[in-house]
Amino acid sequence: MNDYEQQIMRYLKSTNDYIYPKISNPENIKKIHDLFMNKILIDEKELINNSDLAFYSGNYYKINHNYTNAIKIFEMEINKDNSDALCNLAYIYGNRKLKYFDYEKAKKLYKISINKGNLNAIYGLACTYECGEGVRQDYKKAFELFKIAANKGNSYAMNYIGFIYYEGTYFDKNYEKAFEYFNMSVKHGNSTAMINLATLYQQKGTEHFDMAIKLYGMAIQIDDTFVSAEHLGKMYKENMTVNRNLIAKHLATYCENTKTRVNAYIDLNHPDIVWKTYLHKFWPTKNNIENKIIVLLLISKKRNTSKINMKWMVKGITMIIIEYVVTLQKTH
Repeated sequence: MNDYEQQIMRYLKSTNDYIYPKISNPENIKKIHDLFMNKILIDEKELINNSDLAFYSGNYYKINHNYTNAIKIFEMEINKDNSDALCNLAYIYGNRKLKYFDYEKAKKLYKISINKGNLNAIYGLACTYECGEGVRQDYKKAFELFKIAANKGNSYAMNYIGFIYYEGTYFDKNYEKAFEYFNMSVKHGNSTAMINLATLYQQKGTEHFDMAIKLYGMAIQIDDTFVSAEHLGKMYKENMTVNRNLIAKHLATYCENTKTRVNAYIDLNHPDIVWKTYLHKFWPTKNNIENKIIVLLLISKKRNTSKINMKWMVKGITMIIIEYVVTLQKTH
């Protein structure tokens, strides 16, 4: 998966969207990236014979609450036997808050999608029974469907069953079962399950903190989740027994990927984090040597000089020298 694909997936996960099939044609990746990240719309003519562009364009409109355009595009894809489009269309028709609400149509679309082997459709139908969207609320039926989806490999259903056992939503709390299903979902790469499992390890006590830190770090690697960063920040601040260097490493990754300052939610003193947060917040994007020197001075004043800080200072000075040389070469 290239950088563009990773950014697309991170964005979709940040919107709590759980349907994002693999982009079949690599040539479409840049256009889909520009659609979500830069809001560059794709011409309708290009959608007619391109399921990748059509599905993700429909998804873009759905996420941005333009359901009229989303329905138009997803219905076009239904004729091409696109089960993911069917599932997304069922979600729109099954949402009681929308003017398009039509549960019978949603249920029909979910069942067609299920018959085509779409596990997300089973999960979506389970959610309608759990919430009572257009149908009598039925926890037993919802749980049966969640179990079917989980047994067939749907990581969202696995995680949600773990959550049901953890919260005691349908029956008595069962942390062992919660652990089992969260762990199952983690093995399928579900970042929400990583956070939930990390929380369970954290609750077990300090001897399990390393595993919790590892799981929070894994979630950050997948989709830069703020929840993981927040948990790690609190562990860093409140528990002297934790591996602070490992936490700092994960938080620095979060800062680097999201261009976010860690101290926006918690003040940390680790030099790696200080450097990267200041770098992303203040580092001038244009060739302005004077401003970059000022940034380096700010960083050096922010914390006491240490070997690590000196390392970053040397890196910064090296960057300035390289940019200065390049600038000279371009002007001569």
